[in-house]
Amino acid sequence: LFYSLLDAKPPFLMWLFGLMQKIISDPLIAGRTVSVIFGLITLLGIYKTSQELFSQKLAYIASILYIVNPLFLFFDRQALLESAISACGIWAFYFLYKLVETGNRKYAFSLGLTLGIGYFIKSNTLIFLSVCFALLAYHLLKLKKERALKGIENLLFIFGVFLLTIFPLIMQEAFWTSLPQNSKYALTLSELFKFPISTWFKNISSFFEIFLVYFNPLVFVSFLTSIYLLLKSKNGVQKLFIYFSVCVFFLLFIARSINPRYVVSFLPLSTIVTALSINKIITKNIITGTLITIFIISPSIIISWLLIFQPLTYFDVLNKFSIHSQKSGYVEGWTSGYGFKEVKTYLDNISKDKKIIVGVRSDAGIPENAVFAYFLKSKNVTPIIFDSQILPPEIFDFDCIKSSVPFYFVSRDAHLTNLNKFFEDVERFYKPSGANFIGIHRLKENCQEKTLQIN
Repeated sequence: LFYSLLDAKPPFLMWLFGLMQKIISDPLIAGRTVSVIFGLITLLGIYKTSQELFSQKLAYIASILYIVNPLFLFFDRQALLESAISACGIWAFYFLYKLVETGNRKYAFSLGLTLGIGYFIKSNTLIFLSVCFALLAYHLLKLKKERALKGIENLLFIFGVFLLTIFPLIMQEAFWTSLPQNSKYALTLSELFKFPISTWFKNISSFFEIFLVYFNPLVFVSFLTSIYLLLKSKNGVQKLFIYFSVCVFFLLFIARSINPRYVVSFLPLSTIVTALSINKIITKNIITGTLITIFIISPSIIISWLLIFQPLTYFDVLNKFSIHSQKSGYVEGWTSGYGFKEVKTYLDNISKDKKIIVGVRSDAGIPENAVFAYFLKSKNVTPIIFDSQILPPEIFDFDCIKSSVPFYFVSRDAHLTNLNKFFEDVERFYKPSGANFIGIHRLKENCQEKTLQIN
């Protein structure tokens, strides 16, 4: 259950991915379905929060801004953790706001549970936790003694619910041993005390570049206008911008680097902020305002259309404007799934009426993870790690390998971990750029030299 902790990843969402595979057998579609569900939960959070703070009309506008935004659309369709963290972040603010306004214990419970679930999914939820506690502590300073005491009780109650929720997690030894791995993504205290100005400047620059590219400049201008309107509004509504801006500040302050995947979970509230100025325009003149709104969001609609129907064009277009297009990771690199569909089809066809073994190198990415994800429960395909780093060195004393079961190797390009002399090429399935490919190889046949027989 807690295997993912070996990679410093809490397991809650992995459990949901696994449970969804009981309903949908394809692991990719199952995982993506979970993310789509969390995207819907985020959307409902945006609508509910907008309705609570402003009006139903503004709630519709904010919801539309979320739906057409290509950054949210992209990650809400990936079998990743970000969609779920977005949902936790938006609902954490909603319960925080309701708790401050009412003091009702049920909102304290909901807030603690939401933050606990978030941390059970990904450790960057600590940013939401820190901001919520900081804002609540600040709020307590302004209360009279009796109400402040009740507020302190709620604060302790939230923390208690949070700890109770993550109790199964913190009881795992692997949780504590894997904690230092977070330093790969976040600056350590000693590094922060050295004031890494250049890192902070790069983070800020990357953040605004991502915001401009994925939200489009017209939405960005609307966002800035809304900030001005928010700062002029009553204190209750200002909490929205304070929560959003402090979360982003924490992220930029502690992150080693910034990319779209790191920031997306902290941006859904920006749609509510942006909707404020757009709602102002529509309120003044509904026809003119609607036309202006369509003009503002039309670039986002076009980019999102490309993402859905012409994904390669989408990545090519974004790559011309930003280093944060994600093209290298999702089209060309070894996190890209391109080419594996053809590999799966090929292996399915040759294993219809016989058993085969499929070896991969000891690594993470595509095709290694994909081979295990799709064939681990297969009746005819047995995936194994077949890597020279873990095989006995005596294997290189042989010239050939023979297997009683047909043996294939699925590789990144032609990298067979120095085992190339034992295999011959069968097929190559190229990534869209044509530079990289996933290779299928089989043990050489009719080899007459020194041979190692394996079962």
